[in-house]
Amino acid sequence: MFKIVPRESIWWPVVVKIPRGDGTKKLDEYRFKLNFRLLGRKEMEDLENDADKDISDFILDWDGVADQDGEPLPFNSDNLDRLMDDIHIVRGIARAFRELQIGADSKN
Repeated sequence: MFKIVPRESIWWPVVVKIPRGDGTKKLDEYRFKLNFRLLGRKEMEDLENDADKDISDFILDWDGVADQDGEPLPFNSDNLDRLMDDIHIVRGIARAFRELQIGADSKN
């Protein structure tokens, strides 16, 4: 039997590909998890029509994010702003969010 169980959030894997910066076109791949707030159908439709909405508004926590020394980085608004300042990271997060919310293929 299928049970409808309300959930407000879910942990989801994120894959980020960042250029090495060594003069090649090679990318380094990093993986971590984000706890995203789940959206209902209406809220998702509203989001698609609101270009000013920031995806970081739907991130509640993370796991596997570290500072430059490899120390776990606590989740807070300042650290989230630092994470969201890199377009390569934002692309990976957007792919994961889209895959979670609407089932879009994120294999690109």
